[in-house]
Amino acid sequence: MPSSPDNPPATLAELKDALDDLLEDYLDTLSAYQQARDLLAGHLKSGYFDLARAKVALGPGRVGQSSYDLGEKESLRVVTIDGEEDVRQDEEVKENGRISGLRYSLDLRPASSDLAGVPDTSSTPSSTVRRRGNATDNQTPSSAPDTTSSSAPTPSRPLASPLTQFSAFPPPALRSSADAFSKAVEAAVRCVECEARVRDRAREVKRLRKRIERAEKEAASGEVVG
Repeated sequence: MPSSPDNPPATLAELKDALDDLLEDYLDTLSAYQQARDLLAGHLKSGYFDLARAKVALGPGRVGQSSYDLGEKESLRVVTIDGEEDVRQDEEVKENGRISGLRYSLDLRPASSDLAGVPDTSSTPSSTVRRRGNATDNQTPSSAPDTTSSSAPTPSRPLASPLTQFSAFPPPALRSSADAFSKAVEAAVRCVECEARVRDRAREVKRLRKRIERAEKEAASGEVVG
């Protein structure tokens, strides 16, 4: 078998042992993918069920797109994609397509991203609670010391809960629905990550099987010549 960085020399027995380990890893990854999909389906089911309960408690006109503030807001969590796709056009990759080396994860927004670039939505009539909160924030006590010249960073204003756009006192069902949908986002990212790993393992299994077939042919031809 020719030696190269992508095709290191190995005996037929070593290749078969590597295939067994790879198949075991593939099955474990496939099981994790199925569990992630089941978890995602469970969170979505729970979220929609609690959302229906919240609509009954608040009324169908209180929970809907017409009551939601569509102004641009900065997300608190972001999907991080690491790695890159291998697009080498050798014979094996031509058959299997691109080899994905991408990894997906849901992380908190880096601390370097402040809220200064977020458009101010204080004038948006989303709810009376939000307007009262903004009016309170704009009032500065006369006894407060002047800290404009201080070099200490000014703490950012905590973001109001989006649930207050639908009700000043969100019912438990609405809070449960929001929590379920937040978990569904995490499960969706986990599902995509597991799917990418399953595809990677499947391509690796296919390539290793081809190497084993070539090794078996070379071994058979060597026995015939001998």
